Amino acid sequence: MPTQFSASITKSYNTVSFDTEAECQFIKKSELNYTVINAQTIIINEVSQLTIKMLNDNTLDLIYTYNDEDSNEQVIQFRFIKV
Repeated sequence: MPTQFSASITKSYNTVSFDTEAECQFIKKSELNYTVINAQTIIINEVSQLTIKMLNDNTLDLIYTYNDEDSNEQVIQFRFIKV
């Protein structure tokens, strides 16, 4: 861009920032609120179907629960392991 420009746009829990002076000129940042259920379980408030389970210091599960077209509950689970 030929001139200096800086702006931020926020919608819901997402913020997009533009800054021609920054090293990276486009930044998208999401700030989610969460509820700690117990020592291992975190629920993301903005996405009620999403749960994070911390199994240990090196492993966490991301669990997504939804209803399919027949109204049957389905679960998708991703395991992340620190390498």
